[in-house]
Amino acid sequence: MVMNRKENNLSLRTLLMLLVGLLVLVALSFAVRDLQQSLSVYRKALVLAERNAVADNCLQAVKNFAFERGRSNVVLLGHYPISELNRRFIDERRALADTHLGQVLGGLPDTLGAEGLALRQAWDKVRILRQVLDTHFPLQRNERDATLADQWLLAANELMTSLDQVLTGVSMASGDIDARFERMSHLRVLALQFRDLVGRESTALGTELSSGRVPSLERVISVKELRGRSLQLWSQIEPGVSGLADRGSSEAIEVVRSELFAGLRPLQDQMIAEASRNNRAPITLNSYLSASVSALDSTIELADSINRAAANYTQQRLDAARWQMSVSLASIAAILTLAGLVIMLLMRRFTQPLNDILQRIDKLIGRQATSSQGAPSPLVGDDFAKVGQALTLLDQTMEARLRSEAALHESERINSSILACTPQSVIVTDAHGFISVFSPGAERMLGYSAEEVIGKCTPLLFHDHGEIVARASELSHELDSTVEPDFNALIAMTKVTSLPDEREWTYVRKDGHRIRVLLAITYLRNAQGEMIGYLGVASDVTERSRVAHEMSRLAYYDHLTRLPNRRLLHDRMQMALNQARREQTRLALLLIDLDKFKPINDEYGHAVGDLLLKAVAERMQQCVRDSDTLARIGGDEFVVVLSGIGEGLDALGVAEKIRLALNTPFELVEGIVADIACSIGVALYPEHGLTEKSLFKKADDAMYQAKDLGRNRVHLCNEPAGPGKVEGGDLPIMRLVWHSAYRCGEASIDQEHEALFRCANTLLNASLSVDVNPAKVLVALDELIEAIKMHFSHEEVILAHHHFEGLDDHAMKHRKLVERALELRRMAMDGELSLGELVTFLTRDVVSLHMLREDQKFFPLLRQALGYHARDPAVTTQEHSSHDK
Repeated sequence: MVMNRKENNLSLRTLLMLLVGLLVLVALSFAVRDLQQSLSVYRKALVLAERNAVADNCLQAVKNFAFERGRSNVVLLGHYPISELNRRFIDERRALADTHLGQVLGGLPDTLGAEGLALRQAWDKVRILRQVLDTHFPLQRNERDATLADQWLLAANELMTSLDQVLTGVSMASGDIDARFERMSHLRVLALQFRDLVGRESTALGTELSSGRVPSLERVISVKELRGRSLQLWSQIEPGVSGLADRGSSEAIEVVRSELFAGLRPLQDQMIAEASRNNRAPITLNSYLSASVSALDSTIELADSINRAAANYTQQRLDAARWQMSVSLASIAAILTLAGLVIMLLMRRFTQPLNDILQRIDKLIGRQATSSQGAPSPLVGDDFAKVGQALTLLDQTMEARLRSEAALHESERINSSILACTPQSVIVTDAHGFISVFSPGAERMLGYSAEEVIGKCTPLLFHDHGEIVARASELSHELDSTVEPDFNALIAMTKVTSLPDEREWTYVRKDGHRIRVLLAITYLRNAQGEMIGYLGVASDVTERSRVAHEMSRLAYYDHLTRLPNRRLLHDRMQMALNQARREQTRLALLLIDLDKFKPINDEYGHAVGDLLLKAVAERMQQCVRDSDTLARIGGDEFVVVLSGIGEGLDALGVAEKIRLALNTPFELVEGIVADIACSIGVALYPEHGLTEKSLFKKADDAMYQAKDLGRNRVHLCNEPAGPGKVEGGDLPIMRLVWHSAYRCGEASIDQEHEALFRCANTLLNASLSVDVNPAKVLVALDELIEAIKMHFSHEEVILAHHHFEGLDDHAMKHRKLVERALELRRMAMDGELSLGELVTFLTRDVVSLHMLREDQKFFPLLRQALGYHARDPAVTTQEHSSHDK
């Protein structure tokens, strides 16, 4: 007998060992899979790092060779032999460029075979041409080969183009789909192209200055074309760098603004302006070279900063991959260690406890034999079978004991239930529903006495009849069988599921007062398991329901204005987006911020401010449909969600309606009159975004643009228009409204200002029509440009007559606006920017903003000279914005 038990123990231990081994194998398979994934991530990160290193060398080669190219070209076109300073500068840049070019060619991936071959060929040409340049640098200009400068520039540009292609190939073929790295790589390429364009325009004018010639018309046109292309790149680089949230890149952007746009560009503008008069600009070559070097250094530093950001990012990915591999290896070690400990524990601790269990089973069998008339059957089989047989014996013993105590427990069951539920209403019915027990708690809750209801009526006496009918209908539909609106409506679910049915009901007291209760209904059985009636326990939850309703209102509605808050707005926004996607319709998101609310709140206190917010909410509710959502998301910010709109103009019409409603003064307590306005940003689904987050971002941007443009206006989110048409997303305004406060007092200027407003509105109407006619837009565009040029000229004559001190600066701004308008028109015709951007520039920057900001400076002079009296235009501008959507 002992031998069999040991064999069984050994068999059980083996089974457990196999089970532990299986678990270990499963755990190890997951850990090994994690390790493989970590290795894959590490290899991809390593590829990114290697390609980034090649891109860095390529960038450094471009930087140094660009300096060599420009300075060599300046020396070749100069009158005198090369100076010591220029010789040293070229040699230093040449050595650095050769070093980085060698590293680029040595680290090129196999995928860039064609680009690498082109780079080697271009480099060979440059090195051969360098030797020729070195023999001509010490000569006077008349002694040099006249074609050498063009040969050098052609070969140098070919090398720069090859480097640019290699950098683009290395940056874009990252080997891994990584959005952030691709964005930084794209910005790095753009920055390099930007630096090349700046270097070419700088070199073009520098060579002219070095030669002593006046830049020709062809040279000026070439420089302007280069500048236009560089500005296009800058318009992509500037927001892209801001999106990186990298401090070094942001600082580099500021340096470019300072050194290029504020330093070098003014000198170039002066040279171009003098060239238009066939004069040579009074600028020394050294000062121009110094400004050029600083500007070019700033552009290459911009590319370097983006490159450093990319290097930091790839290093972070490498570090994260290494850490993940370490964790995977540690997990494998931990699994193996834990498996060893479990095996040791099973080996030492399993056999003795199992023997103890079997000994206790033997004792149990012995006790059973002494307490019964017949001895129980002996236990047979292995240890697990013996344990199972012993548990079965225990179950049989417990059932016999329970049957002997059933009579006592049956008499105590109802009494113990009533005592346990004393604070609640406890009602027991028979199988037919008539009340057999009515507790004191039920008497206090319902106002009936036990004598009035026991054996005489069912619980339907104090149930709301409408709820019974509704519940019967609901159960009939749910159970697919007819449930009558009587007592069955209370017990049907319990009969079907055999589980307690708990739900809220309305009880009607004897005095007619209605209370809300939570009623749990279950059925009662006798000792034989037969159903003998039903038990219902009800708790008064009237106050709880009221508190829950109030808490729900506080959770989803603003306590001050009773409007939906941010949480409920989120739910309704998601519902509106889902409906729009499903039905393929539009919706609009309006973000509203009150103007001039804070001064009123500060002056009169928060109580008056709260009254004003309530009044604002009431007026805005009158401007929207019942199906729309108006919410307050905090402070003086509100949001409107317009579902099922037809066109963008429909949303703008609602926004304009709200703006006009809030422009009417608010009469508050104690004679306080509040005069406020609002700035509204509008975003449309699906034009401006497909998610709640993107639409809120676009509407927020549009709202802040409305504020930047002078507040008290509606602004539609800016979106690029498609080819051949002008869409509202391109235009931050819908029409310009002339106001008498914009008059300066000089009749001819005022008439021309008003005429410009009309011309601008004609252009806007042509641009925003349903079927946009580009030819018609172009005619209106040219008419507006000609009207602007004539007005500027006439205005300068009048200001000169009245001795306006700021005339020179004002005239300069006129020329810049006209030049910019003509340049943008050319770019629009060439397809380099949308026609909508040009329309926006003319109507907003030239007509509206220039008149409201710049022309206001001479209004006091003319009004004083002509004796004209009007309201303060500054105040009028705030109260009556010229951008009236």
